[in-house]
Amino acid sequence: MNKDTFIQDWMEGKITPEQLEELKSNPEYEGSIRELNQILKASSQLTPPKKKDKQQAWAELSDRITEGQSEKAAKVIKLNRFIKLAVAVTVILLLTVYLLLPSTTTFTTLPGEQLTYTLPNGTKVTLNAASSISFSASQWDTERKVDLTGEAYFDVTNGKPFTVATRAGNIEVLGTRFNAYHRSGTLRVSCFEGKVSVSSKSNNTVLRKGQMSEIKNNVLEDPKEFDVEKAAAWRTGEFYYENTPLTEVVYELERQFNVEININLNSKRHYTGYFSNKDLDEALKLVLLPMSLKYEKAGSTIEVK
Repeated sequence: MNKDTFIQDWMEGKITPEQLEELKSNPEYEGSIRELNQILKASSQLTPPKKKDKQQAWAELSDRITEGQSEKAAKVIKLNRFIKLAVAVTVILLLTVYLLLPSTTTFTTLPGEQLTYTLPNGTKVTLNAASSISFSASQWDTERKVDLTGEAYFDVTNGKPFTVATRAGNIEVLGTRFNAYHRSGTLRVSCFEGKVSVSSKSNNTVLRKGQMSEIKNNVLEDPKEFDVEKAAAWRTGEFYYENTPLTEVVYELERQFNVEININLNSKRHYTGYFSNKDLDEALKLVLLPMSLKYEKAGSTIEVK
């Protein structure tokens, strides 16, 4: 039973007295019952006009009620149309704002994956495993900035300077080749060609070919020489370490082979050596055996003892 047509249904005899009594206890029909009582009270005072009998009077009253409901329906239709129009305008506004806001392009590599991408100015960026870069292609001419997480090698074309931003510090570049490593709050930059400016929160330094620097705990180290042949050899799957914390080496093994290595890394042990990402067992032996550590493999999990 439709409560919106309750009065009309009652006048047309579609509602029995028994049903009416049951509906009186239904909260949903409270308003309709009240309206019916008002109609009954008003109708009891009606006197048939000349040339109209009681049946005609009731028909006239019924027509007026139906007419009122039609007006109400018309208002609802108009309101619904207004709501639809408001929704359409809102959608248009949201789309306009979305299109005007600078969109962000993000490139990400998975563990065990290395990929090369091209920036809007033609710069080639090679991402190491589990790394990402993001930038606004639509705003590149006004905001030439690349956000980096992980490790990437930049082969920069000549042109306007741009910035590589990390949480640890920033790199200002112009026509150069360099490697940037940003993990666990540390930023390590190695310059292979040209020069780059590296800045922390408090100071900055300029690196030239063959120089590297590191920001750790917000402290920028002075430039020092590095082995150009080994520093970015990861692009061919080779990783060289010189007195490097074992934690950093183990995390790189996990990224390159997409495995989980369970090892007690509380000690401050350091590693000097090499591994390749072509063979997991060989890499584990090269890193762990010289440090008198044994391991067992269980699927993608390695337990180190």
